[in-house]
Amino acid sequence: MTSSDRSWYAEIDLAVDRPHPAMGTRNLGDRRWLIVDDLWELELAYKHHLLAERYGEVFAALDGSELASSETLKLVEADLDGRLAVGSATEPSLENLHPLDAAGQMAQEDLCLMRPGPDGWVLGAATLCFPSQWSLAEKLGAPMAAIHGPVPGYAEVLDRRVDSLFDQLAHRLNGRIVWRRNWFLRPAWDMFQPTRLDDDLCPADRCLVDMYFRSERQTLRVLPESGWILFTIRTQHAPLGEVIADAEQRVRFTQFVNETDENLARSHSITSAQLSQLRTLMDAPA
Repeated sequence: MTSSDRSWYAEIDLAVDRPHPAMGTRNLGDRRWLIVDDLWELELAYKHHLLAERYGEVFAALDGSELASSETLKLVEADLDGRLAVGSATEPSLENLHPLDAAGQMAQEDLCLMRPGPDGWVLGAATLCFPSQWSLAEKLGAPMAAIHGPVPGYAEVLDRRVDSLFDQLAHRLNGRIVWRRNWFLRPAWDMFQPTRLDDDLCPADRCLVDMYFRSERQTLRVLPESGWILFTIRTQHAPLGEVIADAEQRVRFTQFVNETDENLARSHSITSAQLSQLRTLMDAPA
């Protein structure tokens, strides 16, 4: 199921004038920090199911993360207060839970905590129910470079920029919140995708329905007491046909698939075979 809110479609970056994805971070400004839409109860129910059935896969916290987790819970409670009845969709009770676990069961976002250290920023805790082809167990305690190692172009372009951004948030940007959005194409709708999917092509007559745009709205902010950084990930998805139903958006996507190279396409999880198929599809009459 997808949300009736389609405003995020316009935030998808379909630029083709660079060989690798850009960070694309900007100030959050007066935008909402956490997003609440008409899927709130459904997605929280799915989180509860995953936590009940696969707890060790979707929640983990290293020793020393307690203060940052408590700060996170307070921020989430404050942001959601007044916009929804916190707890109305939460079964079982959130009492006596780890504070980061409780925070994650209130928000549609996944929540990751990055710890500063001599070797850079390390993943110290996370509630991660909607991963995009990465495993929390494999990444816990790892620095940013190891977490993003499989991302095409990360080591060459983004590694130093990400570490620099984290340092600036922690020391010079005075509590500022920044945000960015990425996107991928996936041949599956499931929000829980911890492993790489098969690269099977959708049948040509099903591509607009069975191929999904999957996008993460990410925010970063420093937690003032602990000095850790809170990284939120709001995963949104919709069938390709819905995202490009608007004529202007269809033109932009057509331009992307026709002009992109395989490196940039791969950074959006589009294989060579899928790119070829999409070029044929987008050249067909709408």
